[in-house]
Amino acid sequence: MSFKGLLLDFDNTIIGTENSNYQIFQDTISGLVGRELTKEDSKNFAGCTWKCIFERLNSLYLPDMSPTDIRKIFVDAKIEYFKGKSVALANGLNRLLDLDIKTAIVTGSSLPEVEMFDHVIDFRKFDLIVTDELYEKGKPEPDAYIYAIEQLGLKPSECIAVEDSQIGIISATRARATTVFTREFAHDDHSGIADYTVDTMGDVEKLLI
Repeated sequence: MSFKGLLLDFDNTIIGTENSNYQIFQDTISGLVGRELTKEDSKNFAGCTWKCIFERLNSLYLPDMSPTDIRKIFVDAKIEYFKGKSVALANGLNRLLDLDIKTAIVTGSSLPEVEMFDHVIDFRKFDLIVTDELYEKGKPEPDAYIYAIEQLGLKPSECIAVEDSQIGIISATRARATTVFTREFAHDDHSGIADYTVDTMGDVEKLLI
């Protein structure tokens, strides 16, 4: 099959940041709430997109702060933490971006959360960056991928989406793109629900040539 579009999730797909994201979230929100968040608290966010998480923080813990204000504090903390730091990039990413194919980042993160890594990633190599400011419903809903496919001027069947998470794979599947699960930074094995599975980003090249 010949693909014309390569759609890439960001955290733990392009860049290995998920563990740090979790710790920054824990530290920042615990500071706002006034106590350590527990495993019981985490059940309130199970299956949530980032938008949903900050809405629940507002309704359950921080009624005097808007979801937007809570998220800004978190994002500012992330920017400060990652400033100038080297981070793990997916193996073979730059080789993929040099191929003659349209490429897009499709993420549930906000634009500032992506752009803070411009010291390690040349975002000019991407044709499109789709962050959650651009669509209504986050993963596992298909909105983000549908938006990317339409903006690239392609058909779903012409696109291949690379993800590390269950909700990401479901989202791309619902958008009718071909899905790839990458093990490189993933915490769990989701190979059973993806069309293809690779060990590293570089292995995706075999599916494109």
